[in-house]
Amino acid sequence: MKVTAIKNPIVPKRANSVSFERKLREEEKPEYTHAIKDALDYLGVKNMSMIIHGSSFPSDKRDTSIGSPYSKGADKFVDFIKMNGFNSVQLGPGGSIGKKDPSPYISKVFAKNEMFIDLEPLKTAKYGKILSDETYNQLTTKNKESKDKNYNYTDFNKAFSNYDVAMKEAYSTFKTKLASNDKSAVKLNKEFNKFKEDNKSWVENDGLFKVLTKVNGSDDFEKWNETDKNLPQNLKAGDKNAQARYKDIMAKHGEEVEQNTFTQFIADKQLKDNTKHRKEISFNYIGDLLVGFNQSDVWSNQGAFLKGWKLGCPFGGVDNSPQTWGIPVLDPKKLLNKDGSLGESGKLLKEKVSYSLKNYDNVRIDHALGLVDPYIYKEDTVHKSPNGAVQRDRLWANNVSYMHDIDPDGNFKQVLNKIVLPTFKEFGVDKNEAVWEDLGSSTPAFDWVYHQQENLPGITQTLWSRAENAPRKDNWSLVVSHDFEPASEMVQKDWVRNSDAWNVDYLSGYLNPDPATSYERQKYKEEISNSKQSRVTSKFTELFRGTNNLQIMFSDFLGINKTYNVGGQDSKDNWKLRVDNDFEDDYYRALQDKNSYALNMPEILGQAVRAKKGMAVAKVSGDPYKANQMRNELDEKLNPLLGKLDSFSEILKEKEEVKAVAPKKVDAPKVAQEVKKPEVVETKKEEKTSSKSKNVTAETTLAIAAGVAIVVAGFKKLYDKFKHRHDKQQVA
Repeated sequence: MKVTAIKNPIVPKRANSVSFERKLREEEKPEYTHAIKDALDYLGVKNMSMIIHGSSFPSDKRDTSIGSPYSKGADKFVDFIKMNGFNSVQLGPGGSIGKKDPSPYISKVFAKNEMFIDLEPLKTAKYGKILSDETYNQLTTKNKESKDKNYNYTDFNKAFSNYDVAMKEAYSTFKTKLASNDKSAVKLNKEFNKFKEDNKSWVENDGLFKVLTKVNGSDDFEKWNETDKNLPQNLKAGDKNAQARYKDIMAKHGEEVEQNTFTQFIADKQLKDNTKHRKEISFNYIGDLLVGFNQSDVWSNQGAFLKGWKLGCPFGGVDNSPQTWGIPVLDPKKLLNKDGSLGESGKLLKEKVSYSLKNYDNVRIDHALGLVDPYIYKEDTVHKSPNGAVQRDRLWANNVSYMHDIDPDGNFKQVLNKIVLPTFKEFGVDKNEAVWEDLGSSTPAFDWVYHQQENLPGITQTLWSRAENAPRKDNWSLVVSHDFEPASEMVQKDWVRNSDAWNVDYLSGYLNPDPATSYERQKYKEEISNSKQSRVTSKFTELFRGTNNLQIMFSDFLGINKTYNVGGQDSKDNWKLRVDNDFEDDYYRALQDKNSYALNMPEILGQAVRAKKGMAVAKVSGDPYKANQMRNELDEKLNPLLGKLDSFSEILKEKEEVKAVAPKKVDAPKVAQEVKKPEVVETKKEEKTSSKSKNVTAETTLAIAAGVAIVVAGFKKLYDKFKHRHDKQQVA
């Protein structure tokens, strides 16, 4: 086996012993990235996406109590995971959230989450210096390194307060500078006016809704007075009372409405800048088309919704009772007109889909069933038992396809063909690359439209099923999603470990299929039987042998044993989990901890490559000569890659001890001879020696000797390991 030598090994900077935890050095990162990419290419992985919602990103130098996908902290995190093979991030819905419930899945459709604004750039000339250093420093905290935990939590209450103060000052400063004809403010104002014109269909109504929520003391507009409750539709109809009320609101609260519009403009501007940056580095953000609508969206478009009905799910609640999500339902009769054109509901849905695609590179379709055959229930028939379980026998509910009085023309069954997929095409999104969340319950109507008519891919969740049984290669596969405990917690459950998908005979055989590796297969089986960490690693290795598109939850990758969201249940910590600001150090520290579940990518990919190689051999094992010939050919082709992956896998696990050695004790030529062993290290056959290189200082010699000795020792260990494996294969 030949392994390319790593240049510029450890350079000790002190004379005394230095103990530190190993992580990739800058000079190693290009080769590391290349090895990861080569492995993914061989395995046929087209897309690998990390599931991390916007609020879960880390910050950079100062923290605003919440993460942002458009911040410098996000840029650093993206660089880090990109190095580990990820080419995209699966975000959650990016709409503005409420203070009572921070769930992104009940966020606004059009108004963006203002707490995703990166405040630091607002201090720069690009934004007219509309936020002062003093205010910025008061609202943010300096990041501190901590080894006590490898995660963080969003403080939503503090974040809401911080952004209220920050954006109030930003808007006020902008107006003051604009009044004085400040050049940067004038330039910013031109962009602002264009934003208002482009988004006039929703942005002012969003500000009005915020104001009226304060005035009426509730965001439930059904409890407002009739004038406020029906203001948008009455304004459209030219109602004089509505016009008078609008003038009164704007006279008293016009600045609040305008400030909200300005805040949305800043959020939109940063998203567009981030989109441009992502294209430059070839990295994708996958948006999330939430199935529902927010109260603000409903208030502005009341005629598009089915009054008295809400969207839910027939199972998954307490004691597996129905889930009553409280999500508004589009009126099926208004999706399409009799002539096939879009009705009021259809136009709103198209606008929603378009908006979700505008500044993202791909899209996840939340609860695909809800677009085709939604499970809806009558609001006033919800009754709960003392333990919170919805009483099914008292609930008036069903899927729309069974409710012919509500959808007599079957319009929901035409939503994909008439609205969603044509909009995808307009934005250049391939329907077969989108992330279709088709998990959970199904119906005959959904199966016919989704699978037979449109032939769409879906999600394969290997928590429940074997990767080898994925129905199609272009599915997106994952072990757990954002609605589950991390794999490190799931594996503690007997019903998970004892399930067919986690069966040790299956995993050891599927990942060691070459008949000549029976010894390795048995050792692998023993390891994953006795170690929960190894069992989890095997499930993620299996993931890379399934479909071409993969998703991994950020908590699984980093080895965080906390849950982002407990699906179907209310929890005080739902939606709060966040990547720690010291994520890189945390990750490498976790890889060196034998009790950690953090994912060692070179190790996982190395085993996956061997599994694919072994499967190719196993398929021709009926002919021993042909099998041995293929084995040798694949060994010659893949051993250099496997050598790199194994080397990096060990590097990420090790803790190094660099000890000072007196210069006079270093025999540099002898070490150099060891490095040149052809069976271990491939070096350049010819080296040009300049007169300058002959005058190597004692300090440089010491550094090279110490570093090379460690590298050679590591390679020697790997060589012995592979020689043993090769000998066994030859015997077999």
